[in-house]
Amino acid sequence: MNNSPRVVALILSYSRSVSELGALVKSLEEAGVEPFVVPTSSRVESSLEGTGIPYRSIRANPGFGAALTLAQEQVGAWDWLMPVNDDVEVHSDELRAEVATWQGRPPGQLVYLDQGPRKKIPGVANVLGQVSLWGGVASRLKLVLRAKLFRTRPSVQRLAEQPTFKPFSIVAFDRDLWNRLGGFDRRLIYTFEDADFGRRAIEMGAEVSYPTLRGLDHLRSGTSRKYPETVLPVAAWSAAMYLITMGLPPRRARYLCAVASVGRMFVVPWVDIPKTSHSKGIVRSAIHLLRGKPPTLPSYDQP
Repeated sequence: MNNSPRVVALILSYSRSVSELGALVKSLEEAGVEPFVVPTSSRVESSLEGTGIPYRSIRANPGFGAALTLAQEQVGAWDWLMPVNDDVEVHSDELRAEVATWQGRPPGQLVYLDQGPRKKIPGVANVLGQVSLWGGVASRLKLVLRAKLFRTRPSVQRLAEQPTFKPFSIVAFDRDLWNRLGGFDRRLIYTFEDADFGRRAIEMGAEVSYPTLRGLDHLRSGTSRKYPETVLPVAAWSAAMYLITMGLPPRRARYLCAVASVGRMFVVPWVDIPKTSHSKGIVRSAIHLLRGKPPTLPSYDQP
């Protein structure tokens, strides 16, 4: 009798080709994971019909957390859930060995599989810095000044003592943690979902691990650069909702993010995003935040 946990991978896909999705599905299957593509555009969904690639239709593009919530309801009972971006490449042997270690673990597990560096759970200043884009400028300036004036490097020990997370490009958690957290906060439509989930998991006492998998790579797509007019307002709104989850009053959170969005105008000329679309996205961000009206992501039916 096979008592292995059922590990379900949900691959959120907006624009990947059938061949790319098929390769990712095959790699996950070879790793002992049960994958399902979750198309968030009608073009991707129609391209999957008749291919044999397993998928679950939600016929919407509601955002990361909402899409995963809808899809996991369609796949039946699962023991572990593995959200996967469609721009991830997986080495089956290494992932299979890691998945094998999950059997018998105590409940309340969060496993970060993205091989990028850990990040500090963002606070108010970090959030506003990301919305305005001035956070990156300030960080680089700080590192340069520290290196030149003090000849020091960031402390690895100091980072280890701080609550950290990794992007949810590929991550896994067990059913117990999902139930205890109540899943994703669906107010966070696009961005900060991973930070919010990770922060709440840490506060709840989850066991968090960061295994090293040399054969896993995140190619990092550019959705926000491709659709800045629609994606930027959603990202700014999600930032405000994240600040609310941290305890800021709703109106203050939205107004702070509106100001940060307007501050982004000063860096438009130096960012590799079409300037007109970028500017329109900034204006729309501020309008939605000031009016208190949630924006939406690109339509499921958008070409």
